[in-house]
Amino acid sequence: LALCASITGCKRAPEGAPFRAISPNAFADGAKPTFVVGTLGDDQVDARIRGQAELVRQLFFPAAQLLDDAAVKPDALPPQLIVYGGANVNSLTAALAPGLPFELGADHLRIGSLDLTGDAWQLITVVPERTGEHAHPELLFYGGTGRVGGVAEINAVGSGNESILVADAFGPYVV
Repeated sequence: LALCASITGCKRAPEGAPFRAISPNAFADGAKPTFVVGTLGDDQVDARIRGQAELVRQLFFPAAQLLDDAAVKPDALPPQLIVYGGANVNSLTAALAPGLPFELGADHLRIGSLDLTGDAWQLITVVPERTGEHAHPELLFYGGTGRVGGVAEINAVGSGNESILVADAFGPYVV
């Protein structure tokens, strides 16, 4: 288990134990990531998603790969994935949807008993590894509702230490 108060305060699991991130900052402290961007939107939507992922990649992980969703197969996922775009704009998110701990569509976001409707919700979360049916490695997810899958200005949302961050245009949603 990783305990993290900030990116500089992250602590690794004991030797031999798998690294488990509990926040985007802790996730970023792991191995070099692979970015996966959605390409199911129109040209403008795809460019906006790619732009948000490219900004983070260039600033923090310039050696990391940035792949289109169509180039990634759900049954052969690389480790340390950072996925940009909801299921309506990212085929990988759509393929992983049955095994994700949230339900996300173009006009709704459901996490546990929290059910939000509308096209302006954003979600930033570390998704734990899942084995068995709908298996996937631990991944960092940036997405949400709306035509652009919640990614339009997602890097403007202050995040880092929250394990699950839901926001709209006015900032984080506090329950």
